[in-house]
Formats: sequence, structure tokens, C-alpha cells
Amino acid sequence: MSPDAPVGDRFAEMLEVCRRFLLSIANAELPDRLRPKGGASDLVQNTLAAAHEARHQFTGRTVGELRAWLRAILVNELAGFRRRYLGTAARSARLKRPLSAAAGCTAHGASPAPNPADESHHLSALVDRLPGDLREAVRLRIQEELPFAVVGQRLGRTEEAARKLFTQALAALREMVARTGGREST
Repeated sequence: MSPDAPVGDRFAEMLEVCRRFLLSIANAELPDRLRPKGGASDLVQNTLAAAHEARHQFTGRTVGELRAWLRAILVNELAGFRRRYLGTAARSARLKRPLSAAAGCTAHGASPAPNPADESHHLSALVDRLPGDLREAVRLRIQEELPFAVVGQRLGRTEEAARKLFTQALAALREMVARTGGREST
């Protein structure tokens, strides 16, 4: 099918037309050591499901634009898959500790470990205080784990502008943390 062919009202049909295209990308990008954890076809299926859910966000008109949009979603799926199995040290056996150590046992005068839920709540409160586009850039990039190309698309900006906006948001968050000690100020 020609990349200039219109997508029109046949969105679901066009997703299926793009399946082979996505599968070739996923097969090329999926590291061999991760194949036992999940196949390229799983990633493509997740990509198509995400695209179907977000179909109202697709602003293109041609198959070529649809392929570019789907590729960005697939890249995000691949990144999440890699992070899940390669980017987390939590699954490393050498980092396992006894439950008493992990619970911040205070029997020997050690202070309890900080509560990640409390820290997450405070950071979320700081993010909520960011101005609109900065807050949305953080939400899309961190919470939805979207690539900058998609963040930019959703914010009506270029990929580079989205990257700069995210950097500004991080700088503003660092300043708030330094000023408030990471805690909400009232």
C-alpha cells in the first residue's frame, strides 16, 4: 500500500495493514536475550492495542503518517519492555536481602528506610504545582512513559521542544525540592 494512501474511516483496517511493518521493526530491535521474556509479535499486539485506544490522538491522514505514529508507539513499547527486564536491578538475585533488613528493622538503632509511597506523594504534589505545559510534559514522559516525539505531538510541539520543556520541568522540580526539602509547603 502506498504511504500516501489516505487512512480515512478505515483506521482499524489500516492498523492491520501496518502489522507486518511493525513486526519487522520489533524483530530487528528486540534483543535476543529478551526473546524468552516476550516475542516481537507480543510487542506489536500491545502497540496496536495502544494505538486503537489512542486513535482519537492520531492527526495524520496518510498511511505513511500512520506508520510513523505507530512506530513511535512501538518504540515506547520496546523501551518499556527493555526497562522491565533489563533496566531494573530489583530483579537481581545479588541484591536480595532478608525481610528484616528490607523492612528497615530498628532493633540495632538503625533508622527505618524512607517510605517510597510518601516520597512519591510529595513528588506528585510538586509536579502538580508546575505550570500547565511543564506539568503535562512530566506526566506524559514519566507516568505514561511516552517518547519525546509523542510528547511533542500531544503538546502540539516538536520533539526537540518537548525535550526542552521536560528539561525545564526537571529544573523547576529540582529548585522546588531544594527550596522545600522535597516536602509540600503550605
